Amino acid sequence: MIKLPTTRLIKSCDLIEKHLDIIHKMDNEFGNVEEEYINKLLGKLESWRGCIDEVELKLKSYTSQNKNYEYDDENKELIIY
Repeated sequence: MIKLPTTRLIKSCDLIEKHLDIIHKMDNEFGNVEEEYINKLLGKLESWRGCIDEVELKLKSYTSQNKNYEYDDENKELIIY
């Protein structure tokens, strides 16, 4: 079976949404989690936030809505015009 990029993207988004929803619904249980793990989650959230920003910029560079920048994969740089 060949997985096309669109299929992989849809399935990945579904998995992310599923797991974020699980964490979101645990908000009443955060008080029962050790502080060490709360701090680890906060660190991961910050990392995810940066990743989400990068993905958003890359996605926007492929749409016709916004062509004020592009992502240089070779040099791992964002070029803003």
